[in-house]
Amino acid sequence: MRGRLRTHGFSLAEESLDFLVSFKTRDRGPRDDGSRSEYHEFRQALAALSFIENGMIPRAAQRRFGSSEILVCTAFVHDLGEDFGVTSTRLHDYLTRDAATAKAQRTRGALDIRRDTIERVCNAFDVITYKRDGRPIYGKDDPNVYQNCLLEDPYALLAKYIDRNDNLATMVGGFTHAKQCGYLDKTLALFSLRDMVGEARKKYPDMKKAFEAADNMMLALDRLGRFNCLYHPDANAGKKPGKRLDIRTASTLSFGGSIRKGETAYCGVPGGFHPLRIQESRIFSQPHMQGSTVVPVLRRELQVASRCACANTLLRVLTL
Repeated sequence: MRGRLRTHGFSLAEESLDFLVSFKTRDRGPRDDGSRSEYHEFRQALAALSFIENGMIPRAAQRRFGSSEILVCTAFVHDLGEDFGVTSTRLHDYLTRDAATAKAQRTRGALDIRRDTIERVCNAFDVITYKRDGRPIYGKDDPNVYQNCLLEDPYALLAKYIDRNDNLATMVGGFTHAKQCGYLDKTLALFSLRDMVGEARKKYPDMKKAFEAADNMMLALDRLGRFNCLYHPDANAGKKPGKRLDIRTASTLSFGGSIRKGETAYCGVPGGFHPLRIQESRIFSQPHMQGSTVVPVLRRELQVASRCACANTLLRVLTL
């Protein structure tokens, strides 16, 4: 992770990483699925880097909204307010501490850019933070208020998309069947009942491709997650006959172009950290999926769609 950050010259993101691990390696147990807590942020930072490397945040957007490093910083710190009560003031104090400031004082211009980036990171952190000390921040318990807040900062909104995609990917193995179904419905309410991607495209046309890619990855994760919920044994307890999980059910799962469009941003994420690879692996390794004729068909569809999308994206990036 540090190597990837240093390749981009993202020193502020590396300091945000230090701030994250100072909390999570000391005070936080594993996530619901048993994985180390900080891996949640690591996966999101890798996704943010992939968005950047695949040209989803063009220079025009960075001139308007600040360095793309802000997205990576936000990925690292986005949960610290909800999990540990961290405020933007505390985050600001950490990122502007004397040692860090002195390190950036090579030129006045570099210092000014750093200060501006820190301010924007703290703003994105405030926007994305939904609750503190276990209670929703005043007003943010109203979904429309929270959605309006997210739409005020493009990096915060994109970070929220990446965060939700990671949660959708990892909920199998961490959430009960009922909680998975509820989380899918909450995601639908937050992002789709109100057309968040449509509003984001209109408000931030320079980042249109980024929002579309994140939204399409969410759509693919939603499709596979709902398929899992529909054919999960807990959904069919006491029903005779239960829903059959065989080749005929493949027709109920259609990804359309969502994988191809989502992979335009995500194809730089290593397989073990890629949301669709994680979700696919967890769903298809469940006991009730073993021996099903539909699993190899769906696996092949997922893999072929992803490989084709990644090849096309790589070709496009190499010819920029």
